[in-house]
Amino acid sequence: MQERLVLWGTVGAGIKSLLAIGLNDEEKEIVIRAFPKEQVTEQIQRDLFAWKNGATYTFPQNEMVWYVDISDDSILPREISVDKPEFIQRAQEKWSKLLMSKRMFQVCKEEIVLHKTFVQSNRKFEQANWDKTIELWNKYSELLKKHELTFDFSRLLKSEVDDVFEILKTQKFLEKEGDKKKEKEIFKAMDKKLSDIKALLIYPDEWNTIHEQLKTLNEELKTLPIKNEAKRKLFKNIDEIYNSLRTYKKTQNQAHIEKRLNDLYRIVKGIERVIQKDRENLSQQEEKMSFYTKGKGLSGMGGLLKITQDKIDENTAKVADIKKTIVKLEKELAEIQKSKIVHPDKFAASVKENQKIETNQKMDETPQSESGENLEENINLSDTENQSEIKE
Repeated sequence: MQERLVLWGTVGAGIKSLLAIGLNDEEKEIVIRAFPKEQVTEQIQRDLFAWKNGATYTFPQNEMVWYVDISDDSILPREISVDKPEFIQRAQEKWSKLLMSKRMFQVCKEEIVLHKTFVQSNRKFEQANWDKTIELWNKYSELLKKHELTFDFSRLLKSEVDDVFEILKTQKFLEKEGDKKKEKEIFKAMDKKLSDIKALLIYPDEWNTIHEQLKTLNEELKTLPIKNEAKRKLFKNIDEIYNSLRTYKKTQNQAHIEKRLNDLYRIVKGIERVIQKDRENLSQQEEKMSFYTKGKGLSGMGGLLKITQDKIDENTAKVADIKKTIVKLEKELAEIQKSKIVHPDKFAASVKENQKIETNQKMDETPQSESGENLEENINLSDTENQSEIKE
């Protein structure tokens, strides 16, 4: 809004003067300076009209000056008249509204700054603060529509409101990220439990315990504060473990044992070949070091050979573990074959009865998981598996 005027007028007893009229909004007054026509040069006119448009101008000390309260009926003293009084009347109306708008702006600015400080003091997002910010902005928009706030003042208030919204958005984002992080931690912890249980499937003595643990985790999973998509993944993992548990039970027969033995024989041969090659390599390294040290011994060189020796020891221990499993499986296979030869009818009847008992257990004692998979109970299996052979 234009806050300065430059126009020709008359001062006192017909002194033609160039008038520079400006609004001092801080003091709520109008400042009028008069330059007699005979003193007005082209340079002074250019400087004053530039001042009117916002430029800086240092007024001389000897000019005539009047100070008029903006609330007076007229912003011109009685001794001053102008060639175009409509300019004065229009300026007086606009400047009065400007001062009112400025007072309103100061009140609104204090209000929004106080609200901003309050929002910043809260580390957590609160919907009430968001709603309050919207309420304030609607209020300022209405003041602009009613011309109680100028556009420039409303733009300054909007900047403050936008700052508050940015703070609230950041709080909401951090809160959401915190919830996501918490969900990930819960999911990761549950998935770790299931992975640990799955690793125990190779030990038949643990199967009954595994079954009870899975039932407990299945119920616990229903109440976890995580999204349904994550729950479905965990329920699927539980079902997969139950399916693996059933598979282990169903595969405990002669064909399964024979297949496992063949696999273990092949694995042992492969590892033994690796051990033999490593021993040959170790021997060659020792010969080379002995040559380079010229019979002074291998003192200080052991670290260079330790990697190969550790690998040989590790594979030797692995072979020993697998052979222990082979001995157990061969013994179980021999007992099965002996039962089939000595009591073929009794053996067949026993297999048939076991299948009947298993079917009844599935029908009478099987609970349901969240995703609908059957949970098999009372699993009693006798096969013993070794962790090392599974890794192989």
